[in-house]
Amino acid sequence: MISKEEIYRSTSALLLVTLTIAVANLFGQRAMLYPVIAALAIGAWVVDKHVWCVSRRQMILLLTVCAAAGAMISLYSPFSQPVNMTLAFCMAAIALFLSRSSLMPAISTSLLPVMLHIGSWMYPATVFCLATIVVLVQKLMERIGWRHHVLHFQPFERSTIDLYKWCILAVIVGIFSFLSNDYHLPFLMLPPVVVCLSEMIYSNAGFKHRPFMTLLLMVAAITLGTLFQYLHIRFSLPQAVSAAICILLLLALFHLCGKYFAPAGALSIIPMLLPTEHLIAIPLQTTVGLILFQSLALLTNYLLSKRSVTK
Repeated sequence: MISKEEIYRSTSALLLVTLTIAVANLFGQRAMLYPVIAALAIGAWVVDKHVWCVSRRQMILLLTVCAAAGAMISLYSPFSQPVNMTLAFCMAAIALFLSRSSLMPAISTSLLPVMLHIGSWMYPATVFCLATIVVLVQKLMERIGWRHHVLHFQPFERSTIDLYKWCILAVIVGIFSFLSNDYHLPFLMLPPVVVCLSEMIYSNAGFKHRPFMTLLLMVAAITLGTLFQYLHIRFSLPQAVSAAICILLLLALFHLCGKYFAPAGALSIIPMLLPTEHLIAIPLQTTVGLILFQSLALLTNYLLSKRSVTK
């Protein structure tokens, strides 16, 4: 049975996503559309535990720095799109490694402006404002008893194996960036899919041991997002309303499964930023990318475990 506190938290996340999209459309600013806010709201508000190893101040700083790095690459980099995508990933990976944090949405935050060619300083400004709202509202929810208090931040101990993992991830992202570009498969590695891959290889979260459920939730998210983007186009349904219904259904699915996976929230909003003439290709290519990435994640985890045993 769902508790009233969970209803309050879910409703708050729903309102934040809806208002973000409504404001972006009102001002006609594509740079203000930040799909990662759905993942942040789910992870920081809806889930009643400490999802990421990160302090509140660090969350705001990491997300803003990664957003600025992505915007700078999009604005000033002379390199090709695949190189820029790999560079954006590496910038986020370095930030997470040095800060000893597991805030994987930072990766998506860095990749988004590069993938979508958003060369505007409005993007990092939006990310800073939304991250601050997430942190402040989380503190308010704890104060009024809607959720448990966040535990004191305990940074990861940096190790050689962590560096190996980030290097492996960078190589995978680089290879798929070139494949996606050369074979004209732009939706093969959407940023939340890269986050999913990173979670499965780097994080110790339980979802890395439930790959099939993770795959189903991510496929459901991209399918719902694409469907409601189609309804927005076909029946002139306001985009904010489409997003609200989409997130509501996704939260209901999370509740039925008993598991919440934050990257799926961001993935459900992504279709609203993608070219509308290829809607049918979005879920198909993304599903293929998810299967390939998860297979590589499972193989990587197996090889790393064998290496640890032999040592």
